[in-house]
Amino acid sequence: MPLRVITGTDARGKTQAIIREICSLSENIHGYLIVPEQFGLEMQKELIEQHPKHGFFHLDVLSFHRLAFRLFEEQHFNPPQILEDLGISMLLRKILARHENDLVFFRRNLKKAGFIDELKSVLVEMIGYGIAPQMLHDAAMRLDQRPNLKEKCEELSMIYGWLLEETAGKYMITEQILHVAMDLMEKADFLKDAVFYFDGFTGFTPVQLQFLSVLLKVAGQIHITVTIPSAKERKKGSEEVFVFSEKTISSLAGICKKTGTTITEVGLPEKSPKPGGEIAFLAENVFSSHYKVNKNQPEHIHITVCQNPDGEIDYILHKIEEIVRKTGARYRDFAILCGDVKGYAQDVRRRAGILRMPVFEDNKRKINYQAGIEAVRSLFHLALANYSYESVFRYLKSGLSDMEDKDVDFLENYVLSSGIRGFSMWKKPFTHRLSGYDKEEQEKL
Repeated sequence: MPLRVITGTDARGKTQAIIREICSLSENIHGYLIVPEQFGLEMQKELIEQHPKHGFFHLDVLSFHRLAFRLFEEQHFNPPQILEDLGISMLLRKILARHENDLVFFRRNLKKAGFIDELKSVLVEMIGYGIAPQMLHDAAMRLDQRPNLKEKCEELSMIYGWLLEETAGKYMITEQILHVAMDLMEKADFLKDAVFYFDGFTGFTPVQLQFLSVLLKVAGQIHITVTIPSAKERKKGSEEVFVFSEKTISSLAGICKKTGTTITEVGLPEKSPKPGGEIAFLAENVFSSHYKVNKNQPEHIHITVCQNPDGEIDYILHKIEEIVRKTGARYRDFAILCGDVKGYAQDVRRRAGILRMPVFEDNKRKINYQAGIEAVRSLFHLALANYSYESVFRYLKSGLSDMEDKDVDFLENYVLSSGIRGFSMWKKPFTHRLSGYDKEEQEKL
């Protein structure tokens, strides 16, 4: 089957079109909607609401990585332990400490704050884009005119190689998941004759394109949405804002040529955006070199200049409060969009708390930091570690034990003083006396 690319500018209804298509699939056909990780839950909700039966067993909403783990599960493949950012940083520190004498360019920076994090980011990005250590070394050999950059690239390729050697067979970095999954795809029966829809991607990394090239050989149908004017409209002149989208279509055409697959493009008809004429006019002209000027005074678009981010937050929150009080609007009707969510989130929460304004922060958080999850994990740690000091107080300090903080502190002092370790010692009565505590306090033990 050919690769189908669905094109159209913003608000043309590309997402709604593929949701209607995937909901109309027969129950005998497995459909997969692949979206970026952060859009998974939102898309699942949308799909359930629009499905005629409001439920299904033959449709799935996944990300690239979740699709890879589905492959692992179906093929009974047990992947190596996956290293997160902290684990990669610790491994790099170990590698650099071992090979410090082999480095010249980077040696003076090894102990600088932030160096390991920057190095980790560079290496992880190289893995994600399919750059091998040998490719980096070959590039360094062509930099004779720039000796400092040459030395930097050579040492970077060395560190990169050491990292891959250290992780080989024992660990797997998140960006390597797709590499491993590609080797299992041709054996996966659930992919055959399945229909795939890809939505919400601004582009694909080289590794993701390789993954798609293998999927083209296995899957029944693949449909991909790209935010760009239709082919007919692009003939009038492509604007800079769609350069990345043009590159995406070019890359997809490249993998189709390699795999012998035809590519077809479907442009969606123009659809008026819900917000009204001003938003549509702005979207059409803001990045256009042949822009038009709106002669009418805009009523729904306002630009306010503030001295700093604090001023922006104060203005926005007080404006929201004013509209809520005057018009009866709800706080959930408002959204604050910014380029740096983490940079603004803390100040927004603090100021919204002063105004008693509810705020939902659309940001990805680690589940391990939640009290309930930590309590469950600590219980498993208790059993595995045979009631060691660390495992016991990890649970007691999780926030979900029935002991008060002061009692936990008292018990911890007693355990440290008495040297209590292991389940057998916890079963025995506590007879050791602590100095500085009265008899009544020690009887609580």
